[in-house]
Amino acid sequence: MAEVFRAGFISAAVFCALALTTSIADFLVAATNLPSPETLHILSRALHLDPGPDKPVTMVMIDEVDYAGLGEPVPMRKSHLAALIDKLRPMRPKAILVDFDISSPTASDDMASLETVLSGWSDSDPLLMFPRELTRQAKGSGEPSAISTAFDQHFRGARPIFWISSVFQNSEGGGLDEWNLWTTTQNSCEALLSPQLLLYLWPRQGSPVETRKAAACLASAETGGTCAVAPRCDSSSNIDHEGFMSRRKAPVRFVLGDDLQKGPSQDFVTTDGKSKPAFYLWSSGDVLSRGIAAASVQDRIVIIGGAYAKAGDRHDTPIGRMDGARVLANAISTGDRMLEARHVSDFTTNALTVLLATIALVGFLNLKPIFFGLAYFASMLAVYAGALHLADANTAVTIVRGAIGLTAILIGVESVFAFFKDLLCHRLGWRAFLNNS
Repeated sequence: MAEVFRAGFISAAVFCALALTTSIADFLVAATNLPSPETLHILSRALHLDPGPDKPVTMVMIDEVDYAGLGEPVPMRKSHLAALIDKLRPMRPKAILVDFDISSPTASDDMASLETVLSGWSDSDPLLMFPRELTRQAKGSGEPSAISTAFDQHFRGARPIFWISSVFQNSEGGGLDEWNLWTTTQNSCEALLSPQLLLYLWPRQGSPVETRKAAACLASAETGGTCAVAPRCDSSSNIDHEGFMSRRKAPVRFVLGDDLQKGPSQDFVTTDGKSKPAFYLWSSGDVLSRGIAAASVQDRIVIIGGAYAKAGDRHDTPIGRMDGARVLANAISTGDRMLEARHVSDFTTNALTVLLATIALVGFLNLKPIFFGLAYFASMLAVYAGALHLADANTAVTIVRGAIGLTAILIGVESVFAFFKDLLCHRLGWRAFLNNS
């Protein structure tokens, strides 16, 4: 009778938990906040459970030494950025992302150096990206507006030069872990794509013109086609407008920390049948003065960023603080996988959470906690790794942390229920507080 009673309790608890998590699944994660995303990340990476990066990225950082040698300019000298682009260009990178604001006017000769690079950029050159600086309008007034620059004429037409949006967010207040797929600005019929989405669409669209059309389709879908010349957006455009519109955001999968100081990383990716380091990191001084191997740039995505304190570009992430260029490197290196990740419904996520919590409850009630606890810990790591491969990081974190939180709740409810059973049904008095009453 006792076993039937307990089984009935577990079934009722699971039924109630399913109804509970369907509406407030986020509460279970927030209530326990254990284990933290960074702990799961470190363990899964250390045990080689994480799928790792899938795009090779090279970071060229203007560090403290470089910045001091330039005289600590604010904003960054466009001539220095132009020199870096000119040096990297013949090494045939797949794309170059310059993570600096170029909207502020500087001396005429400084402006001219970047103007020369942009005006001479040809159709056969690699994709060149700059972040578009935006001004947020008054609260409730809608989309932000783009800041005009002296270089705007180069970011149109058939050449591979694009403004991009690099808007990241905190989903749980624990550091940057999500990025916006695109941003729509006022008085613009072309969405600003995130670099991850732009790099995803670039080989699929086939040309800058088609890629700009895809960006216009996203803007049209969001604004309801208010542009004077609405693009034709159909299945032939090789872009899943409805899929992207329903998401708008994607998680950042962090595979690179702040520990890589210079040279190649220990992570590898396989492209064109060849294994190569997933990341390289060089200083701008290495590139301009000492020279770097062309193999560390060729067919890779290059990010030019700042790693000096006055850049003000250090951010909290789930695995610690890092420079903005490193955040971009993480997002870009895993961008395709995050965009192609299967969508898992809330019901499926909640059902898996309840199932795992139920198994854990039965195990902790019937087996020695020390032995079952180790098995449970290993199974949670396996579930986390499986969810990473089949879905995305957010789903993996939600299932594992939700299962742990719900397990704690179920064990607590079972203990309270057993206490009242001993106190009221068995009339054990104070002995109802004892385990073996």
